[in-house]
Amino acid sequence: MELSASYQPAEAQPTAGGGDVSNVGSASLSVSQTIWDGLLGGRSRKSVEQAGLTRRSKALSLESSMKGIELSVTQAYLALLSAQKTLELRGAAIDQRIAELERTRLLVEAGKASDLDRRQAELNLRSAEVDERIAASSLASVHAKLATLMGTSAETPFTAVEPEAIEVPTMELEAAVETALENRTDLKQLGLARSAGDLELLLTRAQAGPQVSASGSAGLSRDWESDRTSGNWSARLQVSVPILDSGAAKRQIELQRMENASTERDIADLEAAIRMEVAEALAAVGEARAKLELASLTLSQAELKDELARTQVEIGTGSPIEALTASVNLTGARITLLKAQGDLQVAVLQYRRSLGL
Repeated sequence: MELSASYQPAEAQPTAGGGDVSNVGSASLSVSQTIWDGLLGGRSRKSVEQAGLTRRSKALSLESSMKGIELSVTQAYLALLSAQKTLELRGAAIDQRIAELERTRLLVEAGKASDLDRRQAELNLRSAEVDERIAASSLASVHAKLATLMGTSAETPFTAVEPEAIEVPTMELEAAVETALENRTDLKQLGLARSAGDLELLLTRAQAGPQVSASGSAGLSRDWESDRTSGNWSARLQVSVPILDSGAAKRQIELQRMENASTERDIADLEAAIRMEVAEALAAVGEARAKLELASLTLSQAELKDELARTQVEIGTGSPIEALTASVNLTGARITLLKAQGDLQVAVLQYRRSLGL
């Protein structure tokens, strides 16, 4: 609807009788309104709805990016924590290998161990030193990666502390899939694209249909000298019907239908991919749990074997080289357990990501 009004006093003009001036003013009002443009509520309303869908899609893109950043930072943080613990274990292993080498040398001097036992202790120490250097290099690498993700310098000193346990959503596969279908931002974005496509199809159809509009105007003129008033008005109803468009509207409608059908297929494909991703992530969590339990049992067994081997050497019934091997195996079991703990944390993160949490 358009409204306009004006009042303009006329410039003073000499009258026919001479000397006198006439003072004439006028006012006008015009109104126009589209009554029907092919859509209930009007195309403008649908265009506003389209803009709202676009805004929501951008918000979902931002949400997805934030979740991606959170996941990357969390994984890098857990990797840093694991690298710190690994380096601590490797350092402790060197201390252990040094002490074992000293004990082995004393046993060799006492005739209770052979030169082969001493060489094995030396080899174990060198291996432990190599492992520590590798662990230090790995720590520096993950430290630099996390610093980059945090937007700080790689030289910035910081250490990771043990976070709270990451909650593992306990649910059956079907419930997990339903949660994912409700929360995944990529699926929500496709849903918005489908809604936008439906609106675009409505607008395209409306453009090919008739339009009805009405307009009217009214005017008023006043001669203040003669005290006379006059007025006029008009009204018009206009109907616009597209007759010749060389089939352009029909082709545009068909193209939009094809695009909408493509979006529906994309949604179906993504839903199937989400189901598979959730199933694989849930299975990965179960596998990581099983490996952690096995690593814990292996560590307990390694601790018993290490204690038994040391005791046997002390009482003279065991072989020093067997004790050295048991000690190395114990360190390996501790490292394996640490890795299994980290793998479970990563598996849980990936599972939560697959659910859109």
